[in-house]
Amino acid sequence: MSTLTVSAASVDAPYTVGTWRGFTTAAVSYTFDDGCANQFPVAIPMFNKKKFKLTLFIVTSGGMFPGWQKLISAAADGHEIASHTVSHGSLKSMANTAQENELKRSQDSINAHIPGKQCITLAYPYCETGNEALCGKYYIASRTCSGQINDKSPSNFNQISSILCGSTTSTRNSVSGINAGADDAAKSGGWCVYLFHGVGNDGGYSGVSENVLQGCVDYMDANRKKFWVESFGNVARYIKERNAVIVKEESATENSFTLKVTDGLDDVIYNYPLSIRRPLPAKWEKVEVTQDGKPVEFSLKDSAGVKYVTFDVIPDRGTVIISSGAVSNRNVNLMGNGKILIQPLKLIVNNMQITVPVTGIGIPVAVSFFNPAGKKIAASNLNHSYVNTAETALPSFSLPAGMCIVRVSDGFNICNSTCLVR
Repeated sequence: MSTLTVSAASVDAPYTVGTWRGFTTAAVSYTFDDGCANQFPVAIPMFNKKKFKLTLFIVTSGGMFPGWQKLISAAADGHEIASHTVSHGSLKSMANTAQENELKRSQDSINAHIPGKQCITLAYPYCETGNEALCGKYYIASRTCSGQINDKSPSNFNQISSILCGSTTSTRNSVSGINAGADDAAKSGGWCVYLFHGVGNDGGYSGVSENVLQGCVDYMDANRKKFWVESFGNVARYIKERNAVIVKEESATENSFTLKVTDGLDDVIYNYPLSIRRPLPAKWEKVEVTQDGKPVEFSLKDSAGVKYVTFDVIPDRGTVIISSGAVSNRNVNLMGNGKILIQPLKLIVNNMQITVPVTGIGIPVAVSFFNPAGKKIAASNLNHSYVNTAETALPSFSLPAGMCIVRVSDGFNICNSTCLVR
């Protein structure tokens, strides 16, 4: 199967890790500087409609600051709020103490106001690089604007190039001219970062028309199999995780594979899903993927007579299990996750027996059912007072035939298993 992959720290065969999420050909990031007025009512809705994420590099004081409410709203839509320093002064003309003040205060201010405290990237004002050691102390990646396509594994994350777009350029002010950058990235398997300021008639520097920006977004939407559109920070996360990841298959049976996905990075910052692919046995008719017992979305694809499963998991978030769903539809035993278990509870669901560990008498129990794609299809809450080896019949659910995932929680333990509904 022809796929674009790179060497990670250690990946057991036959797994592969995508160079870019979804095993796309190139990564594309749209970044917007200076908080220009139409970035919020014009650009963000364009991207929201296609479920693409952009990056807003914000100056946190003075006339360029757009106000926290607009930024909080953008962050709630999944867009990245990142640093363009406090004052938009040229870092290279400042002493180190002044530079650090700009870098730290901007990050602190954004983290204090934007939920999630994830200001992790920087755009250099005027594209003039500052002290790289200081920048690297506070940010995982910093953006310049030298007009190049970035390699799939940049050698210097303090010098991530971008392509300036808009009216001040001779070749990057039309739909075709701007999209040519993404096409170049696809040829090399690299990362294209666009730099925008003004949108429409808002008076921002190097403005781009609304129609041109819309045409670029539409081009990305029409070519999703080729381009992965994501925020600047999340692409940087992905690259660093991908280059550090260890994929270790711990066990393999006729009906399941168990693996660990780790990267040794700071989990507070590096928490973005990696795309992983594995060929499946020919006899498998159904597939389920879980991480730490929770359903994981996946896709299946046949190539040259081989079926592959592709799934996205976050490193260091627990054991990953790929299974065929070939388990009994009677007597499903769910194991606890480390808490002290006092007594079993036997649930009867659609004539299917599920034995569940609970931690005490009178503990409410929540039972949920999910389809293989992770969508909840049924649920019930039990509030009876249980005794040892208690047995309770749940309401009859309208469960579709086929494999489903059962999750039971008593408030202390979360237990998961698969069952086959016939």
